[in-house]
Amino acid sequence: MEYILGFLLMGMEDLAAILLCDAFLKRRYRGARFYLTLIGFLLFSYLLANIPFNHLPSLRLAFNVVIHLTEICCLYYGKIPMKMILCVLWIGLIWGFDGAVCMGIAHLHSISIPALLADPLSCTITGLVSKLSLLTSTAIVKQLHPYSRNIPVRWPYFFLLLPFPIASVASMVILWESRNAAVLSQRPITICLFLLTAACIAVLILLDRLEVQAQEHEELAILQRQTEIQLESIQSLRDSYAAQRATVHDFNRHLSMLHELLYAKKIQEAEAYVSQISCTVPTRIMAVKTGHPLVDTLFSRKYIIADEKGIDMDFTVNDLTDLAMENGHLVVLLSNLMDNAIEACERVESGREVRASFLLQDNEVFLSVRNTSLPVQITDGGIVSSKSDGLEHGYGLQNIRYILSLYDAIPVIEYTDGWFQFACEFRNMPIS
Repeated sequence: MEYILGFLLMGMEDLAAILLCDAFLKRRYRGARFYLTLIGFLLFSYLLANIPFNHLPSLRLAFNVVIHLTEICCLYYGKIPMKMILCVLWIGLIWGFDGAVCMGIAHLHSISIPALLADPLSCTITGLVSKLSLLTSTAIVKQLHPYSRNIPVRWPYFFLLLPFPIASVASMVILWESRNAAVLSQRPITICLFLLTAACIAVLILLDRLEVQAQEHEELAILQRQTEIQLESIQSLRDSYAAQRATVHDFNRHLSMLHELLYAKKIQEAEAYVSQISCTVPTRIMAVKTGHPLVDTLFSRKYIIADEKGIDMDFTVNDLTDLAMENGHLVVLLSNLMDNAIEACERVESGREVRASFLLQDNEVFLSVRNTSLPVQITDGGIVSSKSDGLEHGYGLQNIRYILSLYDAIPVIEYTDGWFQFACEFRNMPIS
C-alpha cells in the first residue's frame, strides 16, 4: 500500500508538471506516444526515488532536476533556458507546498513535524493535500495562460529569471532541513515557505508578462514593416497606372497614324511603322495574373526589380481570386520572401534565378520560393544571418513565421546544391 501511495503522489507531481509545461511549451508528440513516454519517465523516477542513497535531500533534489529536465526536453519543444525555468519552478512548487502544508497542519494541531510524519494517516492526508494544492495551482496557471504559440523571448531575460527560482528552491531545502533546529520555530519557517512558494508563482506571472511584451514588440515591428511594404505597393500601383495611361495615350496616337497610312493606301509605310513602334511598346506591365490584384501587383513589382538586377524570375500560379488571407498579412509574407530571394541572388555571381509558386487548390494554399544562393547555415528551422544588420534580417524571418503561425502553418526551409527553398502549406481559411 505504501508503494502504491508513493507512486500515486509522484504521478500527481508529474501531472502538475504537464499542466505547467502545457501553459508555456508545445508538445512534441500527440496521443498515446506522449503518455507512454510520460509513464516511462514516471516509472524511472519512482525507481530512483526508492534507492536508499537517494534519501539524502541534496542528492534527491539533483536527481529530480536532471530527470525532469530531461523529461521536459523529450516531451516538449522550446528553448533550454525556458525548460530550465519551468523545471526549477515546478520543483520549487513541490517543495513549497510540501513544506508549507506540512508545517501548517503541524502548527494548527500544535504537534511537531516528526510526530505528524510518524503517523501514517496524518502523513497520507498531508501528502494528498499538498499534491492537490500543487495540481490546483498549476491548473489555474494553465487556465490563465493557455498555450498559443512559442513567442520568442530574448535569452538574457531567461538567465535573469533563472537565479530567482533556483535561490527559492535552495532556501526551501535549507528551511525544511532546519525545521528541527532549536534556534528556529516552526511558525517563521512556515511563513517563509509560504512566501517562497508565492514568489515562485510570481515568477510565472512575470514570465507571462515578458511573453506579452515580446509579442507586442514583435507585432509592432511587423506593423512597421507592413506599413513600409504597403506604401511601396501603393507607389507600384501608381507607377503601373501612370504607365498604363501613357501606353493607352500612345496606343491611340499610333492607331490614328496607322489609320491615315492605310486610308492613303500606303501599305509598306504602315508595315514599317508597325515594326518601328513594336520595339518601343513596354512589355509585361503586369508580369503575373492570378485574379488577385494585390498578388499581381506585388509579384509584378518584384519581377521588375529582379529584371533590373539581372535575376531570372519565374512564377507558377493559378486562380487566387478566392484567397482568404488578409491583405496585410499577404503583403508582409510575400514581400519578405521575395526580398530575401532577390537579396540572396544578388550575392551569386552567375545563374541568378528565382522560382516562386503560389497555388490554391481544393481549399489548400501552397507557397514555395526557390532561389540560387550561396551556402547558408540552417539552425532550428531558421537561417543564420550574414547581414551586418542582423536585427532587420531577424525581424524579416520573424514576420514570416508570425504570419504563418496565425494560419497554423509551419514553414520548411532547405538548402541543397546551391538552391535555397522555402515552402509551406495551409488551409485557405480566414483567421478567427
